[in-house]
Amino acid sequence: MRLPDVSTNVLTTSLTGLAGDPGGPATRGVRLRRGAAVAAMVLGACAGGALLRWVGHPAPLWAAAALLLGSAATAFAAARSPPAAAWR
Repeated sequence: MRLPDVSTNVLTTSLTGLAGDPGGPATRGVRLRRGAAVAAMVLGACAGGALLRWVGHPAPLWAAAALLLGSAATAFAAARSPPAAAWR
């Protein structure tokens, strides 16, 4: 599938960063975060493909909308919490 307006910059940057890290204890957290980002992108692509194939065309869009709504609600709640007042 070809999507001309969607760049693969995030995925290739994460993979290049994983391959280019020299290692060591200081970069362990960075490697773990980049690996988790790549795994999340692969799992999201597989879940979207499965929804598209076995449920129907609108299913991945509804799933993305639900995730977006959940993320927005979580961010709103976190911004209204008392510890967030120090950032205002």
